Amino acid sequence: MASSANQVLTFILAVTKGTPLKDVTIKADAPSELLLQKHVDYIAAYSDKVNDYEYLMTEYLRMSGIYWGITALDLMKQLPKMNKEEVVSFVKSCQHDCGGIGASVSHDPHLLYTLSAVQILSIFDAVDAINVDKVVEFIRGLQGGRIPLGGSVG
Repeated sequence: MASSANQVLTFILAVTKGTPLKDVTIKADAPSELLLQKHVDYIAAYSDKVNDYEYLMTEYLRMSGIYWGITALDLMKQLPKMNKEEVVSFVKSCQHDCGGIGASVSHDPHLLYTLSAVQILSIFDAVDAINVDKVVEFIRGLQGGRIPLGGSVG
């Protein structure tokens, strides 16, 4: 028990003195450069895993996840790895009659996912794929108080 108390005391002293504890040791033979292609391959292959548990359990943030992935690929100059038509079609399928866009098909429209969708379409130069006037109407409705400010309809 004394050993555990010493560890806690050492931790407290290290934190209070502004010296973080080193909790990870990087091996000398670990890669020292960014393995860019591994990142590209992982992101690009994510949409192929539609039957994986993790894919199914993250449906509620699908639109934002697509935005994050596309942005990362774009920064790595690998945007063509994504199927533009497939992504644009998915975004279109998430737009509701009110103009708002949900996180995934059959999810309620929300300001956050509407933003992610517009950003995705902007990156792909495909904003005209959705009803932009309805998106504006949806956002104006949020500003006018007809829809709760959180942006969720439903």
